[in-house]
Amino acid sequence: MFQQGFELFFSPRLTLKQKYRVLRWFFYSKVLDRDIIRSVEIIHTLLCNASCRFCSNGKLSEATPKMKAAEVKMILDKLAAYGVPAVIFLGGESLTDENFFDYLQYARERGIITLLQTNGIALDEPTIQRLGQAGLFKITITLHDTLPANHNAVVNRSGALETILAALPLLKRQGIKIDLKTIYSRDSLSNGAFDRILVLAKKVGVSLNVNPFMPVGRGINEAEMFSDKEKESYLSVTVKDQTITTHTKNEYGDHCPAGREYLGIAPDGEILPCYFLPVSVGNIRDTDIATAQKRALQLGIFKKGATSCVVAMNREFYRDIITELYSGRFDLPVRVYEHPYLQEKFTRFSRTL
Repeated sequence: MFQQGFELFFSPRLTLKQKYRVLRWFFYSKVLDRDIIRSVEIIHTLLCNASCRFCSNGKLSEATPKMKAAEVKMILDKLAAYGVPAVIFLGGESLTDENFFDYLQYARERGIITLLQTNGIALDEPTIQRLGQAGLFKITITLHDTLPANHNAVVNRSGALETILAALPLLKRQGIKIDLKTIYSRDSLSNGAFDRILVLAKKVGVSLNVNPFMPVGRGINEAEMFSDKEKESYLSVTVKDQTITTHTKNEYGDHCPAGREYLGIAPDGEILPCYFLPVSVGNIRDTDIATAQKRALQLGIFKKGATSCVVAMNREFYRDIITELYSGRFDLPVRVYEHPYLQEKFTRFSRTL
């Protein structure tokens, strides 16, 4: 974890303001052992140029598919004032937003490190040059297979994989750090896609960020949660292979950062302690980051040092809480702190962890 801090500090792509924020976070988090937000995902749009059948966004914020530019800049101002080191832009697909490059520049000017999670469909050479000029530090590109027919069928876009493969050397030339991202699922294992993507990541010399299949959003009816044997397989593969990172095994340590070190903000301003859980801890328009983090920790499920994901891995959590959140009784994301019954369910469940 400290090596990551040194790499960031000496990176030529970061400004002095950005490096200061990194050092500040490491000091408070690793030296003083405080819970402090490291990164915030800004889901500034749910509009997308792909159509994946298992998209985890689902009904996350259908009423507000896209933030206004002034709202994104307001959020960046609040995060800068709080001292958050990094923001991750995602959607939907960020590159469908005509204001996106302005957001990158605005964040950089305020000393915030910028990262992008993308499906890669729009990564032509002019776009990559603009990303480099705007100071993007890191890009994470989602892959579903290294066979064009398979990957392109998942995102429902011809030529999608070919565009990604052509983009990788161009991104390296710009000095943008690259991660690949994929889903560990029954399909990706049975058809060999996961193994092929891992081989590609090693060949290109980049990390592979792996998410287990999440039974949420459109995926709630897509397949059943992992069996115990499949959980063991996932944990074995992801822990042993150093090319692989996950949201519970990353450069900052072996634990889930949700709620403690990470928050997400949906297009309607709702603050999410976990991107995959349709639960809100306030709205950025009237809730400060400290209050949002406090409410997230009060749920009890984001325990310090948690090394497994309850959303993807815990059958009791799925049966008792996730299915109720998606039952149709609530508008999503649910403000649990406004529902004592749900708050108590989370509390009771957390005692079993």
